[in-house]
Amino acid sequence: MEQLSKQFYYKRNRLQQIKGFCYTVQTGSMAKSAEKMGLTPSTITLQIQSLERDLGIQLFERDPKKIKLTPEGQLFYTHSISHVQGMENLFENFAKFIKDKKSNVISIGGNVSICYILPKYIQQFEALRPEVKFEIRNLVKQDAIKRAVNDEIDILVYSMTQKLLPSELDFHPIAEYPPILLTNKDHPLTKKEKITLADIKEYKLLRLDPQFITVPNFDEVAKCHGLETKIEFEMANYEILKKFVKAGVGIAIVSSICLEDEGDKELVGRNLSDHFPSLTYGIMIKRGKIAHPLLQEFMTMLQTEKLLQTQSENYFPSSFRKAASLTSAVAA
Repeated sequence: MEQLSKQFYYKRNRLQQIKGFCYTVQTGSMAKSAEKMGLTPSTITLQIQSLERDLGIQLFERDPKKIKLTPEGQLFYTHSISHVQGMENLFENFAKFIKDKKSNVISIGGNVSICYILPKYIQQFEALRPEVKFEIRNLVKQDAIKRAVNDEIDILVYSMTQKLLPSELDFHPIAEYPPILLTNKDHPLTKKEKITLADIKEYKLLRLDPQFITVPNFDEVAKCHGLETKIEFEMANYEILKKFVKAGVGIAIVSSICLEDEGDKELVGRNLSDHFPSLTYGIMIKRGKIAHPLLQEFMTMLQTEKLLQTQSENYFPSSFRKAASLTSAVAA
């Protein structure tokens, strides 16, 4: 470690080096990075070269036509961007923290999943902190991420995978829900002991707008097995989808979160974990963000209190457990 530190010849310019590197990644151009920092492109080149020399790794592929990170460069960017953002926004964030410390507002972005996750937590938190005020916005994930990065929203509540997590955000899991085939209680598939994708292919498949609800790998698996969605909803939610399923219009492959607190005996959920991965729902917050006391307390509750049915062995109502017993048990 001591030997590595001795290689750092430009400690006083360390932040400048890293900023030059991160801005080059973000803008895709050393010239644009230089413009943003008020420097010359040659200075940015020297900064990156010295950074590579200090670290003993190559950060960019040597391609004169485009900026492309090496695997090590991508790893270093992931580790360094939050520090650059933190330093850039230090004064603004601290001023906002002092202001928010006296505030009782918690702003949350999410999509239809918030309808199934947040009510119990908010109810319990309001009992402990009656002074709190919640602002909840129903947003497409990309729009919500942009707002979180710009500090327009405190936290986001969505499903997320580590692979798709933006480098500007941290993710804290709350609950995991398995994928299911959703049918009405009279559908022929409820009588089958084991459901295959070939079985599903025989019936009309319904789907929500992919930008709102996405079962991981759905498109890949659907294409591979020739599954076609016959009806696709735009700007819709699970409640609309469930009405169509109950009416016998079709069936759907969805996250079992849509059955959280579901007491309707007209619906049946059959586990599809053999074909699709589960969805992990959790909190996303901007890296380096200083959470004000009320927000920190609420986040702790979301991560530690097990208020959702997915945590229970009795995840499905009795009518669903009866149907699920025909196949493997539904994951808790």
